[in-house]
Amino acid sequence: MDHLEAHRASFTGIIYQGLAVCGNVSGHTYHYCAAADNVGAPHLGMGHPTGVPADLPELFRDRLGDDLELYPILSYGDTTDVTLLDALFASEPLAEAFAADALAYAAAHGLQGLNFDIEPTATGTFWEDAPKFLGVVEAAFSAAGKRVTWDSNGPEGRAYPVDEWIAMTTYGYDTGDGYRLEVVRGLTAVGPDRFGFGMCPTCTLHNASDVAGRFAYLAKPPGSLAREIDLWATYGGAGDAYFDNWADYWAPLAAWLKA
Repeated sequence: MDHLEAHRASFTGIIYQGLAVCGNVSGHTYHYCAAADNVGAPHLGMGHPTGVPADLPELFRDRLGDDLELYPILSYGDTTDVTLLDALFASEPLAEAFAADALAYAAAHGLQGLNFDIEPTATGTFWEDAPKFLGVVEAAFSAAGKRVTWDSNGPEGRAYPVDEWIAMTTYGYDTGDGYRLEVVRGLTAVGPDRFGFGMCPTCTLHNASDVAGRFAYLAKPPGSLAREIDLWATYGGAGDAYFDNWADYWAPLAAWLKA
């Protein structure tokens, strides 16, 4: 938190992990959910490998200001079992209950919306049913003046009814310029108002020149069409290479926001 406070001019909001799809369908559960949440039909629950304080949104705002935008991540990654997702996404009543619970959570903590980070290693019918499920969630959130965003590894999210499509394909897992093509693809698919340029200091150790090159790209067309940058946050602490890698991002982020 101290580190974030020191660089408050470099970001407008935080998307934090803590929510998940929990439940029990014929013995199938999600291993990041608490045992108490892994019962009954698929539903919204707390789920994270390290645990998250129930008052985390309030802790963020106490230190970082009331104007901080906050979105919880609804995560479902690192698993080969998608039974819960298949059941949830295929059922309109379950989708409606999920949307109501998520909206109640967002309202209780004064959140701006909900972010989905669905990255299981297995495939299932949930991919085909996602537009129907997300349509239910987005309609509920839109009616309440809140947003739904989607973290995307490729074209699967471009046709989804969400307010913002965050491209993880622009992370750049090498030091080349492939991210530029992904920006064009994303902008063309969803338009500037729904496109989020994804960066990930935690994924790849880009040097200062690589980082500067990305922000230079964002300063002129077509990169300058992007209206939002979303960065995957670090783990670890000072002295960890991935944590220290953020040093090259803070100043360019502040300058980009000011511009």
